[in-house]
Formats: sequence, structure tokens, C-alpha cells
Amino acid sequence: MPERPMGVRTFTCPQCGATQRFDPATRTLSCPFCGTNLELDPAPAAPVDSVPAELRGIVPFAIAHTDALARLRTWLGKAFWSPNDLASRAAVDVTAGIYVPHYGFILDVHANWTGAYAQTHYRTEVSTTTDANGNTQVQSRQVPYTVWYPESGQHDGTYATLVCASRGLTQREADALLPFDLDAARPDRSDYLAGFSTELPRFPVAEAWRSAGNERIDAQVRSACAAMTGQLRTYHWVTEQASETLLWLPVWIYRYRYGEQFHRVVMNGQTGKVSGDRPVSPRKVGVAVLAVLIAAVILFTALHVRSAQAASAQPTATQYPYQQTATANVLHLVATSTAYVGSPTRTP
Repeated sequence: MPERPMGVRTFTCPQCGATQRFDPATRTLSCPFCGTNLELDPAPAAPVDSVPAELRGIVPFAIAHTDALARLRTWLGKAFWSPNDLASRAAVDVTAGIYVPHYGFILDVHANWTGAYAQTHYRTEVSTTTDANGNTQVQSRQVPYTVWYPESGQHDGTYATLVCASRGLTQREADALLPFDLDAARPDRSDYLAGFSTELPRFPVAEAWRSAGNERIDAQVRSACAAMTGQLRTYHWVTEQASETLLWLPVWIYRYRYGEQFHRVVMNGQTGKVSGDRPVSPRKVGVAVLAVLIAAVILFTALHVRSAQAASAQPTATQYPYQQTATANVLHLVATSTAYVGSPTRTP
């Protein structure tokens, strides 16, 4: 990308703080993140980015505006818990196609790790039992147990991550739109700005690595090391080779109104993947809760009836008089036996 000292203007939204670049012939602008409209005065050129020009790129939009809007309506209509008329009644208030800045990190990593692996062993347990006739029986069984043994190893791999550098798009929103086909990236040229805005990164590449890039790569390395052992204990990795890029990725941003509330939706401008906020229908939630309560009442009633039927089927002493006599005889025998065992005869 040339330095473009006279080819690009910048705009910083006073409402949300997002900074974007756009065609210098533009005189009015609407912030794609919050919808703020402003009349523009001549502005200075965009600052020089922290990534060299040859390492910057743009992934072009592949989803046209009309197609994106149709996909949005389809997405709104698929929400089970949302109102049935959401797709037809949602009034789109803000529509913007914007290139959102992301820093890309690709690292060749060497890692050392320590862990433990498990082996199952068996031990013999012996138990002695005595039956009613006084006969002794010895029984044995094999009982498994686990022993952990230390191990260590190495791992080499290549890992990549994207860190969103936008003021108006959160990292969570950006992650929800992944993946992008980065092989489709083209050199950063001003002709891609036609019909779209391009946001400038809100921090340099070094801060992107410190704030999120290192942590995201570390999570991938840890997961790879953990997959090589039964129980990961320690790991340490170093970078053998690294590259940094600044990529502008295509994102459609929508704000729509349903009833008295506004909601935001973002869409991958290359694949059409959608993520965002949809209202929940109180009626559907109420019906679901009522259905659960009815099912609980039916289940409780069925269990109560079954318990009552089982209790009514039990025989009683009144129905079978001989059982009361038999029970008394058994109790008498137990009491006699207990008295004899507990009170041995002692010779003075």
C-alpha cells in the first residue's frame, strides 16, 4: 500500500471513538458502529500504520448489500425463542459495510513439557465369610488401581491467531464471525474503499500482541501439549519464527429496531455468517415454563398414585390373623437368643 498522504481521510466518531478512513470526496458520514451522522470538514491524511505496507492486506467483500440483507432476514426468522414476526417487523435502522482491522500473528513454536501417564495395575483382595452353618469361605478378587508415572516431551508446531483492533467491534463479536479465507487477501489499495469504510486500528501491533495475541497463541500451544500426555504438569514454549500482518476483514453491521428496542447484528462479509442479538418472546418463554410445570405436576401425580397403590396392596395383621402370632413367636425366639448370648453363665 502506498503511504497515501493525499488519498485517504480519517474520521473519529465523537460518540463511540471508532476511527475509520474513507474516500476523500465524502462530505457526510455515518458511523457504522453507533449510527452517529456528521458533516465533515477537510481532514488530514491517515497516520502511517505500525505494520509495513507489504504486510497489510484487505479481504474483499464477497456478499453484496442486497444478499446480506436477505441473509439477515433469514437469520432473524430462524430464532426459536424470538417473536414469530421478528423477520417481518424488524426495522433496519443502520446498515454499513466496513473493513475492520485485525492483527494477524503466525508463529513457529518449539515447546517442552512435562506430564504423567497412567497405567492400570491390579491387586488381590482376600475376604473371609462364615455361613449360617459355621463354615468359613475364603474369597479373592482382582481390584484395579491407577499409577501415574512421570514423562516429558517436546512439541513443534505452527500457530496463527487474529486480534481485533477495532473500537466498535469487540473481540468476542469478531471471533463469532470466524473463519475468514485469508488466502483471498489482496494488497491494501484505496480502490477497495468504493462503497465501504475502513476503520483504522486503535492500537499498534506490539500492544495487540501483549494484550491478546500472546494469550491466544499460548492457549493453542497448551492444548497441543496436553494432547500428548495423560496429565499435563508444566510447559514452556519459545518462538522460532514469527510474522505479523495487518488485515482488514469485511463486516456488515446492522442495527435494527423491534418494538421500542434496538439490537445489533454483525455479518461476515465474505461467508455470510451472522452473529448478534435477537429479542426473546415472553409469550414463548411463558408457554415453555407452563409446559414444564404441567409435566412436573403430571409426573408427581403419577408417582403419588403408584405409591398409594403399592401401599394398599400390603397385607395387614387384621387381614391375616395368623401372621401376628407368627411374628410374636419369632420375636420371642430372638429375644431369648439375645438374652442367652449377651448374658453368659459365670461360675463364682
